[in-house]
Amino acid sequence: THRVWLLHAALFATGLISVTGDPPPMADGQVALGGQETAVRFAVVGLLVPLHAAIWGVARWHVKGPAVKPYTGTGWIFGAFFSTVCWLGPLASFVAVRYLASEGDDSNLTIALYVHAVLSACGMVSFLLIPKFGERYRLWPHTPAPLPRRFVRYVFWFSVMGLKLLLGSFILQAVFDALVELDIFLPGRQSLSDMMEVPRSMSLGADLLLWMLVWFTTYFLFLSDTQLWFTIACALVGAMTTLAQRSCHVFSFAFEDPIALILTRFSEKVLPERFRHQHVDSKMAPAFPAMWDRILEYMRYEDKIDNQLLGDLSFNTSDSGRCIDWPSLAKPGLRRIADGSLGQRKVRLPDMFRKKSPAEMAARTLCLSDPQWPKNHDAQWRLIALA
Repeated sequence: THRVWLLHAALFATGLISVTGDPPPMADGQVALGGQETAVRFAVVGLLVPLHAAIWGVARWHVKGPAVKPYTGTGWIFGAFFSTVCWLGPLASFVAVRYLASEGDDSNLTIALYVHAVLSACGMVSFLLIPKFGERYRLWPHTPAPLPRRFVRYVFWFSVMGLKLLLGSFILQAVFDALVELDIFLPGRQSLSDMMEVPRSMSLGADLLLWMLVWFTTYFLFLSDTQLWFTIACALVGAMTTLAQRSCHVFSFAFEDPIALILTRFSEKVLPERFRHQHVDSKMAPAFPAMWDRILEYMRYEDKIDNQLLGDLSFNTSDSGRCIDWPSLAKPGLRRIADGSLGQRKVRLPDMFRKKSPAEMAARTLCLSDPQWPKNHDAQWRLIALA
């Protein structure tokens, strides 16, 4: 969970600094609290590393107490000292950046910015990818994943977060413009001496509270809409995967009746050896009617459908009104399949497997209530997934 907070805080800070722009030069020659140049202002994002390390350390100590120590004896002291030095690196480099920026030493400022960027990136990556390592933190072995799948997974999340940041920047820009129009105290564009006047002024204190309230609300909205973008991205990836599995036959995917094709596709892909015993002019395997009726009996046993719908969807309507119990479901349901005797018998084709035109499918989906379609959502999901 702490990695989710850190990632969103880094994205939010990056977007906020991007939309605010460089502050205008001050008349008295002082430097804005957030920095004057673009590179210096973006260096503030690196301060999230020591801030997150401090909050995470306090939270772990509060939850685990003395058990937070990974080593015994003096090893824990050296480990804690090394971690502290690593997490304080971005803070020390940021102090050097601000000092060199105030002195106007551009040559050393460039070097300090590179050092700060490297230290901040290392700390950010370590927190996001390997916050803790060792056998005591590995409660179960990692699920092995091929390298191509990992690559696709990271590309997916980079795309989701990139789209989220891109579209979120428009919202951040609108919020910043609204604060500018309110003509209130903006801490990032004030000097240090102006910030010292906040405790002595009621109006400046009220402006500061309003500024914090607006941006904290915006941050939590920015944090909460990740689920929305994740759902949209999953829908797009699912649609592309479906089209790829269907060889990009967009027309057939859009206008065919997949429910009616269950009969043919189930016979071809699930029962290939039974499909060879059928008649040439038939598209149904001999075993399909018995298997389909058994599927409906299970759904009736689970109260997903009623007796009326059981009779409408079954090939054999004579037993639709009987009581269905578990002993009857446990009995073998497929007989006389190997010799193809079921293929010689005429059966009634349920209306669900009748081929329908695109206009009829659109009318049943959008306008009319299909009497042959289950009302239970779980039964609907099973049929759609099977199709």
